[in-house]
Parts: sequence; C-alpha cells; structure tokens
Amino acid sequence: GLNLDLEHVAFAQNRKFDGYQYRNLSAAELGQIAGRAGRHLRDGTFGVTGQVDPFDEDLVAKIEAHDFDPVKVLQWRTADFDFSSLDALKRSTETNAPVEGLTRALPAVDAQALEHLSKDSDIRALATGKERVALLWEACALPDYRKIAPAQHADLIASIYMD
Repeated sequence: GLNLDLEHVAFAQNRKFDGYQYRNLSAAELGQIAGRAGRHLRDGTFGVTGQVDPFDEDLVAKIEAHDFDPVKVLQWRTADFDFSSLDALKRSTETNAPVEGLTRALPAVDAQALEHLSKDSDIRALATGKERVALLWEACALPDYRKIAPAQHADLIASIYMD
C-alpha cells in the first residue's frame, strides 16, 4: 500500500469496476483504503463526500475494528510464461495454481486476446520464435480502454502486432 501522511481519507465512490462489472467495495477493501489515513504515530479519520451515501454504523464499526469476513477464494495467475511457441504460451496461461486453496483467475483481457489471435493464420505465421511470441504477448497486454467486444480488441492488437 501507499504510505502517505494523510489525516483524512474521503471516499468519493464506494464502488469499483472489477474488470467484469461494477460492484460495491467490501468492508475489507474500504478498510484498506481508509487505513491510508493516520499511520504509525497517530490515528486518522475517514468519511464520504457528498457524492456517496454515508456509511452505515455497522460498516464503520467493522472498519474501525478491522473485523472483516474471511477471504474464501484467492485467485492466481502464473507469471511464468513460456514463449517458445504460440501454443506453449497459451498452455502456460492456463496453468493451474501450484498451491491448494488458490483458484485460477478468469481469463484477463490479454489472455482473451491471445485466444482470439491464436486462431488467425496470419498471426500464427508471424508468431514464430521466442522473440515474436513474446512481442505478441506484450501487444496482448494493451488495455481495452474502449471496453469493446473482445474480438474487436483482438483485431486492434493484431493490426498493431502486424505493423
């Protein structure tokens, strides 16, 4: 987290887009953010702006007491990618978690783009050798700021990769 010398954290929003949908922040997430105020030698405060409904008393009590629901699922994704071939890269993105209790994360935008692009014969012809496969994966990491359909985003990545 950030270690900031803040006296007060004001929430302008209590929702977030988690990559798939907008959802309310959990008490633990709000507590993590609220915890940026104060630090070490002094207590800080937290509250909301006029754009957010006031937190209910139970939520405030949970945040102040650090009383959060236990984490039930932890998602994991490998960072050990195999660039020896396009198929090897795809297999490495599908690797299961090496530790019990972790679940493989849903496919991110980059993995969705790779899946789409791996079916394109022009891309397959270019993605030969470690350097070209690694470059394709780097292109797949392009964020989908426009929030368009995965196939359209993959087409944009393809045009960048093939240039």
